[in-house]
Amino acid sequence: MMPPAKRPRLDPDDEVSEAEQLNRRVLRKLENAMLNDPTVDLTTLIPKTYSERLALRKETHPSLTHETPGDKDQAPTSAGDVAEEQGPKLDSLPSPPPELHIPFEFSAALKILLGLETLEHGEVHRELQRVLKEGEVIWRSQFNENFVVIRCNDDIAVKVIRQTTDLTEFTALHYFEKHAPDLPCPKGLGVISDSRFTYIFMTYMPGVTLDTIWKQLDHTQKALIRSDLERFFDRLRALPVDNMPLGGFGGEPCKDTRRHSRMCPHPVHTVPEFVDFIFSNPHYGGRVYLDILRGIWPTDSKVCMTHGDLKPCNILVQLTDDGNYRLSGIIDWERSGVYPEWYECNKATDMLTPTEAEDDWAAYLPPCMSPETYPLVFVLDRLWDSHVV
Repeated sequence: MMPPAKRPRLDPDDEVSEAEQLNRRVLRKLENAMLNDPTVDLTTLIPKTYSERLALRKETHPSLTHETPGDKDQAPTSAGDVAEEQGPKLDSLPSPPPELHIPFEFSAALKILLGLETLEHGEVHRELQRVLKEGEVIWRSQFNENFVVIRCNDDIAVKVIRQTTDLTEFTALHYFEKHAPDLPCPKGLGVISDSRFTYIFMTYMPGVTLDTIWKQLDHTQKALIRSDLERFFDRLRALPVDNMPLGGFGGEPCKDTRRHSRMCPHPVHTVPEFVDFIFSNPHYGGRVYLDILRGIWPTDSKVCMTHGDLKPCNILVQLTDDGNYRLSGIIDWERSGVYPEWYECNKATDMLTPTEAEDDWAAYLPPCMSPETYPLVFVLDRLWDSHVV
């Protein structure tokens, strides 16, 4: 039997689409895993957001900025001062159409930033252009360069995302400002949408993201951050949820993100209904096996306020006078809402794989979201996730 012919080496400088670049990276990852272990389960290595990322890269949007070569690959990962690094100024911006949607009253701070006394769309459009051009890009999506976070001034940042009517993040921030103003998270200031983008204005949170300094920390420092997270989430989970449906704080549908993000098409009021939604994901595998998983999944859980995507890149920390990093804020609340008490654990650990040899982040999760607290659901969710299409 003749050995397979070698593939021609792919030149990284070739002119290829962003979607093809993503597929090449995923293939290289799978090939490397096969070299290390020919029997590896490849489905565990495909990024959970692969389908969403591929779809974004297939889209064609005009660029928000002029960038020098290499800028796209140096995107930081948060709205904070990521490793003390700031991106380039916006010096060119396509003129968005004047048909704007403003779903919430602007805060006083946002009106001052935009220099507006009224919400006349022509004026909002013009001042939005000015603010975006004058701001500093402090985060850029590695999957779509049009999605950025811009620091407008010392106190205000704006998150630019694909046009959406799902404003879970903003309604969460508004809820916290009203019911838990002591929580260290941004305050929502206003939202503007046009036909292409949604602009979510919020207070700027100083700090560096935990992922940028985690490997530098010793056990004592990591334990301090775990204690800070425990206090934060004990406070969050103690907020009343009486008579609130499951899902976003503003009545947004339940979400579940695995290979891609799904929204439940109908209201969910109980934990059993939410588990049914989880198991409605397109999947493969034997019916009897999956019915057993569904049958032993706990459904008598309490529900509580949940972040839904707690990762080091969404945790801001600052260096204190005693030389330790301490929690300064939690950002990125777009997957937040009222969910079963075990759901935070599942989503905080969903990127953990058997091949993670160095990253011990999951070992320092606070008790309220630790796999040791919810061992059954943690294992069941991993088994179920391996069957999701």
